[in-house]
Amino acid sequence: MKRPLYADTLEMVANQGADYFYDSTFTTDMVDELQMQYNAIVTKDDFINYKPVERTVTVSNYKDYEVLGTTPPSSGAVLGLILNILNSKLNVLQYILCTWLIVITMPHFMCGH
Repeated sequence: MKRPLYADTLEMVANQGADYFYDSTFTTDMVDELQMQYNAIVTKDDFINYKPVERTVTVSNYKDYEVLGTTPPSSGAVLGLILNILNSKLNVLQYILCTWLIVITMPHFMCGH
């Protein structure tokens, strides 16, 4: 898969800095497109006023890999739980309880609440 427009955008951000994405004619065009094509409620002010949030990193192991994720409201902790289940490090009761926990909490984390 090739994504030339995405690649061009990343290159412009690399060359011109974050303001290219958050406060430029690119931002205006992107917001206009989102509003016209998808009835998005996002505005250019949303991008201008955006402040990144640093979060703690979660670490899970899956086979020979160390998997990094983020804490809630992201779903990194849920991913770690799923990977532990896939690793079969849990007994049957733990597996059932964890599966129940995933089913109950997944929509919550997926929606960023």
